Amino acid sequence: MRKIFAQVGVITLIILVGGQLIDGGALHGEHRGDWNGQSIESGNNQDDNQQSKSQQGSYQQGGLLQLDTFPKVGDTAKDFTLKSTDDKEVTFSSLTKGGNVALVVLRGYPGYHCSICTRQFQQFLNEAENLKKAGIHKVVYIYPGDKKDLKEMAGEKLGKETLPASHQLLLDGDYHFTNLYNLRWDKEFETAYPATFVVNKENKVTFANVSKGHGGRVSPTTLIQAITEKK
Repeated sequence: MRKIFAQVGVITLIILVGGQLIDGGALHGEHRGDWNGQSIESGNNQDDNQQSKSQQGSYQQGGLLQLDTFPKVGDTAKDFTLKSTDDKEVTFSSLTKGGNVALVVLRGYPGYHCSICTRQFQQFLNEAENLKKAGIHKVVYIYPGDKKDLKEMAGEKLGKETLPASHQLLLDGDYHFTNLYNLRWDKEFETAYPATFVVNKENKVTFANVSKGHGGRVSPTTLIQAITEKK
């Protein structure tokens, strides 16, 4: 696949045009032809078959694209309260008081366990210490889907995995968060557009990536690089 890179301020621009992915590093307003960050690549599986039937493309917003009403860099993050897998209510603004929070929006349970989400989830868990060193106080995973059996499905997702103390998975069984952030992917076998945001202590969005397909996810390595470049 041919890749073209462009930067907008310190945020990457990623969009699928005519079947070609355009993306770039979180660098400083320059054009360059290489990118050392890692992305979450899709394989030949059910996720790809579903993606071919849906709207594709992804981008990181730095104020240039106004095609959708997703949260953008500089916006105030809307507050919300969701339940954790152990039935505790968690209010987002209580987490940002401690510092930068990474919001990772998974596809939850659209009728099957998304293998790309699982890969992204595992990568973030593996990089927990490096994310913390980069200045991420908390990582919050949003797990959307139909309320019925969602907790059970999230339990299957976690398996025997013990989340680091700085990581938390929240259930979005009625799409409260998904609709609040305009991320609802309202098609068969879909739930929410995969997305990653970083919200600071002042509840301002400092990083935003929304994918309009199953791929185009932000890896923890890419996120760490973007945060480091902005310091």
